[in-house]
Amino acid sequence: MAGHFLALCYWTDGLNAMNADPEVMRYLTGRPETREETLAAIERVKARWAEWGFSWWSFIAKESDEIVGAGCIQYLGGNPANPLEIGWRVRRDKWRQGLPSRPRSGW
Repeated sequence: MAGHFLALCYWTDGLNAMNADPEVMRYLTGRPETREETLAAIERVKARWAEWGFSWWSFIAKESDEIVGAGCIQYLGGNPANPLEIGWRVRRDKWRQGLPSRPRSGW
């Protein structure tokens, strides 16, 4: 993927800065996330990767190594009896740049 803007990576420490933004979290949880909540979410994601082989990734800008968003494939409500969903969130300063569609389009 050399030369491409984004790389899919596992969670990074920069995740909490994005999840602490009330506007980013407005339609997800309705409130900013604490550092402890981010750490707990990372553990849940690790467990889902181990059990299901998929979950959340972080989107990392290659030129800066900064997290710019996150995307997922997961079961609705975390229950394997439910259908799969895709989801994403993007740092507010990266909104309206088409980032969620880049993995689908081959970067």
